[in-house]
Amino acid sequence: MKIKCFVILILIVIIGSTINAQNYSPYLFDDFEDATVYFTNGNQSEEKVNYHLTSNKIRFIDKKDNEIKEVSDTQMLDSIVVGKRVFIPNSGNKGWFEILSAKPVVQVQYFVKMKPKGKQAGFGGTSELTGTSTYQYRDGGALVLKDPEMEEAGYYNYYWIVKDGKRKQFKSLAQFVKLYPKQKAQLNQYIQDNHVNFEDIEAIVKLCLYAESL
Repeated sequence: MKIKCFVILILIVIIGSTINAQNYSPYLFDDFEDATVYFTNGNQSEEKVNYHLTSNKIRFIDKKDNEIKEVSDTQMLDSIVVGKRVFIPNSGNKGWFEILSAKPVVQVQYFVKMKPKGKQAGFGGTSELTGTSTYQYRDGGALVLKDPEMEEAGYYNYYWIVKDGKRKQFKSLAQFVKLYPKQKAQLNQYIQDNHVNFEDIEAIVKLCLYAESL
């Protein structure tokens, strides 16, 4: 029953050999990790999952055929727990959040900038206009995707904090400081003294805790 519930959510099949053939890893984890999937109806399932950064979706290894598949409909899912890390779906199938802190509530959504892998062009240069198309075909009832060869161009995070009962998003340190106008000087000093890196989730959690303590 649990496996059937999980499989219902799968609309897209990703060919494992396609991913392994590419020279980048658009995943949050180095490998597919053991996870507990919690459903809104109270059921749960043990799966091996990874967070696919370029699509902002959870992918998992299907126990029946060992294929890598993608969770495309999250309405039946409550959360996915990987070790001590908790991920919850964004409404409207718009990716996933990781819960970084319960008090204050701090969440992060991970992104990776990708660009087509440049192929060798004339005079020793490269062209980013080649090998850029994604195509698909149907294998029975499943939609199979063939990804283009891509390479990383950078990583970035968006954060949310629940402040005064309202969920606030910040995409930079400057935006975060604006959420606390009365503590602006103290927060800017803290950021400077601690060399806060916006992509360092532990540093951001500490910054949020400090801001809420003022």
